[in-house]
Amino acid sequence: MNVTNPVETTTALSFEVGGADRSGLYRAAIAAVLEALYGDSPAPPPADGSGVVPLQAAGHDEAERLGGLLAELLREAPLAPGRLLPPSWLSFDERRATATFRVGPAGAPPRAMSVSIVEVRPEGSAGLSATIALSPA
Repeated sequence: MNVTNPVETTTALSFEVGGADRSGLYRAAIAAVLEALYGDSPAPPPADGSGVVPLQAAGHDEAERLGGLLAELLREAPLAPGRLLPPSWLSFDERRATATFRVGPAGAPPRAMSVSIVEVRPEGSAGLSATIALSPA
């Protein structure tokens, strides 16, 4: 995961993420948001039969899709029966992104946050990077 320049203030948390491809960018962004939600403690392994939470977002460009998926993650985290873990599955269709999150044991409740900024840009020959800002909800 490539997360750089994390800055937290009383009004926002902003950071930069990057990936070698679309999947790498989404996984890095999701990992950073999960860390913001639950803290930096390592994610516990999921219990057998703990279930999954599928999330989906649509948009005309990568920033809309990524921002929508992160917004869904932030909305669903407090409703999940446990701690959401990094997705076991990511899929991309034209104008849609889908992720299936595993559910781990419950722990401390997630922080209430919302997405305020998502900017995606090409990086190098095939990579992508994004600036993401989260605000307290």
